[in-house]
Amino acid sequence: MSPSDPTPTEWTPSTLRPPARVDAEPSAPLEPSAAADPSAGAELDPETAGVEAPPAGSAPDAPSEPTDPSGPSRRSRPAALYDELSRRPARSAAGRVAAHLGALVGTDAAPSELTQAWEQEQAPVSTGRRLWVVGGHGGAGATTLAACLAHELQARRLDGVALVDDAPGRIGLADRLVRPPHADVTTGSRQRHERSRSLLAYAPASAVAGEGERLATDLRRVAGMTLTDGGQRLPEPAARVEALLVVGECSVRGLGAAAVVLEEALRDGWTPERVLVVVSKSTPTSGVSPAKALRAVDTFGVTGLVLHHDRHLAGAAALDPTLLAPQTTVDVARIAAWAVRTAVARP
Repeated sequence: MSPSDPTPTEWTPSTLRPPARVDAEPSAPLEPSAAADPSAGAELDPETAGVEAPPAGSAPDAPSEPTDPSGPSRRSRPAALYDELSRRPARSAAGRVAAHLGALVGTDAAPSELTQAWEQEQAPVSTGRRLWVVGGHGGAGATTLAACLAHELQARRLDGVALVDDAPGRIGLADRLVRPPHADVTTGSRQRHERSRSLLAYAPASAVAGEGERLATDLRRVAGMTLTDGGQRLPEPAARVEALLVVGECSVRGLGAAAVVLEEALRDGWTPERVLVVVSKSTPTSGVSPAKALRAVDTFGVTGLVLHHDRHLAGAAALDPTLLAPQTTVDVARIAAWAVRTAVARP
């Protein structure tokens, strides 16, 4: 351990806790961000586009509510860049070749681990179960994780998966879907979802108070798993949701924000066995290794899992599960398996 590394005694919720909930955007968010307008003549680097600050003197695009819930939000964005990042694989061509050569001479435990996780994801339920994803701060990766889990559970389960956006005034979840959602479930949700069954149903955010909760309650009657992206808000009351996933960046700031959310959840009646802290490594080098982050989570008294950095996810465009890195595929399967096990175990 180098002199600059924190000692184990420093990794406690009290020392990690910031003065207040941090709502500012992180330096490298996973969520969509404004990019330079390609029509202005500036060249955009697909490796870094979407994360650089806009040119001086330019005004950022004003967010607006999605007008068409059956497709991505209609906010201003460079369409060509969005499409390019949506198709960008997690590994470069050279990286894929190196991984293939390594697989020829080594052994990989991922297939057996994936098989076990997928089996757990398919656990039957007698009544629909609800999962809630919350971020410690804006840009922690909660929306990205919610989209990943929705696609993962949709691919494994036959009893239907619903995805509810319950964070009004924030844009992002619709942009992460690789294709237009199957149905607008704001009206006639039960009948529409019964026809789709295992297909993904998506409920966009509503400015009406309590609308997201009403939709999630309605959908759980016909969907085996209903996933809610709560933004930075915890579910009320806690008894209506079976499993809570708290997302924190792999940094001192991110873990401190996750500790604040966790303490609030425990005060609201959540028990540690129903809570998972997901450490999101949004950049390749964040100053904190996943192993150190998990040791910090252990001091919180809850389970922790890591969502490693993925070039495809970092593009903040449409999420295509087939373009994820093998490690990310394993990460998402582990998290989904924990969520289903926890949800099914609760009577």
